[in-house]
Amino acid sequence: MGWVKEFFNFIGDMYRNWVGKMTATLSVVLGIAPIVFPSFFVGDKGLLRTQWCWWLASALSFVVAARMAWGEQRMQRLKAESQLADICAQPPEIKLAIEDVVMHRTGDNEWRWKNGEFLVQVSAELLNLPSSTVEYSAQLVFRGEVIELSTIRDVDKWEIVERKYYQQPYPSMSRPREYFVTNPAAITDNLFRSIRNEGWLHFQIEGMGETEIAKRNLRLYAQSKNGGCYCDEELAKHHVVRSDLVAMRKYISTQP
Repeated sequence: MGWVKEFFNFIGDMYRNWVGKMTATLSVVLGIAPIVFPSFFVGDKGLLRTQWCWWLASALSFVVAARMAWGEQRMQRLKAESQLADICAQPPEIKLAIEDVVMHRTGDNEWRWKNGEFLVQVSAELLNLPSSTVEYSAQLVFRGEVIELSTIRDVDKWEIVERKYYQQPYPSMSRPREYFVTNPAAITDNLFRSIRNEGWLHFQIEGMGETEIAKRNLRLYAQSKNGGCYCDEELAKHHVVRSDLVAMRKYISTQP
C-alpha cells in the first residue's frame, strides 16, 4: 500500500539524518566539551553529567532528524504535485485522423430529404500526456461558411452494409449477415498516451441535400479543457451515390 511505502521512506530518511548529520555533529561537540570545560566532567558527578549529555543529545538529534525528514518529504511531495499540475495544464497533443465517412440520408414517408447522417470512422492517439478526456464535434466547412453538426450518441444502433448487398431482401438474406455487415463501435473519449484508439462517431445535419453536403469539407475536432486538435476531410469522395458502403439503422425484428 502507498502509505506503508511512505512510512518506511520516512523512517529511512529519519535514520539517515539522525546518524549521518545530527549524531555525528553532536558527537564532535560533546567530544570537545570536556576539553573546553574539564572541571564540569571530572569525577563521578562528571561521568553522570557526561551520560546525561549523551542521552539528551541523542534524543534531541532524534527529534531534529524526524523534523528534517518530514520537511524533505514534504518538499518532494510539493515538487511532484507542482510538476503534475504543470503537466496537466499542458494542451494535449493528439494525432487525429478521419479514416472513412459513411453517409446516409433520412427521408419522411414520401422520401423527401429530411436529415443527413454521417458515420465517421476515426483514429485518435495521445502523444504527450499520460491521459486526457476529449469531446468530439464536427462542422461542415465551405468557403468560409461553417455549419455545426449535431452529435448523436447512438453508434451502437447502426450498421455498415456493403452497397451491393444493400438492396437485397432483409432480413431473409442468402448468406449470414456477418459476412457483409459491420457493427460499428463508438470511439472512446478517454485517451491514454501511445495507445491508438479507433471507432465511430455519428453526426447529423437537418435539411441539407446531398449535393450541398458533398461540396463541403468535414472538420472533426477532439477537444479537452486545455485544448485539442482538428482534421479535415473532403466529402466529395464519400458521396452517398459513389460510396461502396451504406449506413443503415439496425433491423429490429417485430416477430415474437
